[in-house]
Amino acid sequence: MTDRQRLLAADAERRQAMIAADTSALSRLLAEDLMWTHSSGKTETKGEVIKALAEGEVTYEVLEMTQDRVLRSGGNFVHQGVLTGRAVRDGETKLLNARFLAVWQETQDQLQLLAWQSTQVS
Repeated sequence: MTDRQRLLAADAERRQAMIAADTSALSRLLAEDLMWTHSSGKTETKGEVIKALAEGEVTYEVLEMTQDRVLRSGGNFVHQGVLTGRAVRDGETKLLNARFLAVWQETQDQLQLLAWQSTQVS
């Protein structure tokens, strides 16, 4: 499996875990030092992201990636592209259409998401 295929497989697993609110899988896929910045500008830690999903504060229904690029630099990967989907936060459905930049780190034959930032586009 190529580096790109490994990264895309890990990201597909992360997105599926977010849709399923699978906190066990997310605990494994998200780095302890995760910095997650939403398109709204709100920044959360790993614990805050997992808690929001576990408590139903946010529900992801669809998360799809397109136009993505992957760059490897040492033990890190930079993943950039477009995220589309649908989420429900506080009872309000939100359509997602954002550019994203994600940094993944490789640790002991496993990839973990270290940083995420997205910017909503029209």
